[in-house]
Amino acid sequence: MQTITTISPLLTADQAARRLGVSAETVRRWIADGRLDGVRLGDGPLARYRIDPDALERFLRSAPGDAEGARNAMGTI
Repeated sequence: MQTITTISPLLTADQAARRLGVSAETVRRWIADGRLDGVRLGDGPLARYRIDPDALERFLRSAPGDAEGARNAMGTI
């Protein structure tokens, strides 16, 4: 029997930021600080970031409430 696994496409920092209601720079900072699980691709000013949608959901659940709660919990408001 063959098992098929669905892999969710990774989100860019901009896409994650829109879902959270914060800036892409905030998402990159949260990744750098270890607050949000993500991957940095490359070095320097042209580095790109990718976030697994499941990691974003875990991040949202770790803060009280919705994205507004996540922003408040992380001190970005």
